[in-house]
Amino acid sequence: MTDFPLGVIEGFYGKVWTDKARLNLFEFLAAENFDCFVYAPKAARKLRAGWAEAFNDAELRALQEQSAACAALGIRWGVGLSPLGAVAQFGRGARQLLSAKLEQINDLTPALLCILFDDMHCKFSNLAQRQLAIVEHVQQHTTAPHVIVCPTYYSHDPVLERVFGARPARYWQDLGVGLSAAVDFFWTGSKVCSTSIMRDDLEVIAQQLRRHPVVWDNYPVNDGEKASNFLNLRAFQQRDFHLAEAARGHFSNPMTQCALSKIALYSLPRLHAERERYDAEQTFEEALAQLPDPQLAHYLREDLPLFSDHGLTCLDTDARRRLLNRYAQFNVDYSAEIIGWLNGDYAFDPACLTDA
Repeated sequence: MTDFPLGVIEGFYGKVWTDKARLNLFEFLAAENFDCFVYAPKAARKLRAGWAEAFNDAELRALQEQSAACAALGIRWGVGLSPLGAVAQFGRGARQLLSAKLEQINDLTPALLCILFDDMHCKFSNLAQRQLAIVEHVQQHTTAPHVIVCPTYYSHDPVLERVFGARPARYWQDLGVGLSAAVDFFWTGSKVCSTSIMRDDLEVIAQQLRRHPVVWDNYPVNDGEKASNFLNLRAFQQRDFHLAEAARGHFSNPMTQCALSKIALYSLPRLHAERERYDAEQTFEEALAQLPDPQLAHYLREDLPLFSDHGLTCLDTDARRRLLNRYAQFNVDYSAEIIGWLNGDYAFDPACLTDA
């Protein structure tokens, strides 16, 4: 792991990427100087709601293919596991089930294991202690060299308490005291989907959790009820180039459209490498220049306000027909995702409860 890893975490709700799209993304990440990829889609049942069930042979082969593909490209591959239900009762039975699941994950040789307690209803005053017991068990049984925890309250955003219940007193402080110094934690910033993430935003939570966070950046993700109406194509902006001094890494949660996510993802390594010289608009143009067809790039530039500002619900029948005809002439994954989005193939998943 580099001193400041840049990664992608497939951590959204809704339609899961195809294996082919994901493998193509790995090649993009390696070419653009990303370090890490974490597989954690909310729809992957055996990593979340059905975490206690064993992977079958086909599932293990697919995960092993991911791990091997990343290793061949120099990308550190990881898994996000959400042991929901174990927080309520982490007795002998739950411990055995978690040990068995970790044994299967160990066989995949992950470089990262993420234990994700995000987006779960809270009813325990001792929530931190319950989660610490699970993380301690994980540390005893995982072979992954790097563990990252996502707390239930992963932002100061009040929407988390409105949806999932009041945060227990001293939740963050208790996690900070109890977590091993070797364990990192995710943080999304001042909001679940933060429009800006600045160095100062991270200092308060770093003090409470006794370590700098790994930024889980919910851009360009578009899985929320409102967000699913948009294609977030613009380059990263309003991210402090000093984040590397206040965070342990920066991971992006991308869109449900895998290929189109590359346009925004292209800018993240450049934001950190170029620092004060970084220009979001210029970087967006550079990203468009990487597309397989200059005419496709021209159309995306022209339609950017429709996709990223006005959104799907603002398009009338004629506008949708015009866009469908425009992008149907290209036989590439970028245009296929636009057509799918226009046709409603990326429907909002109501399991996502935190869209503001």
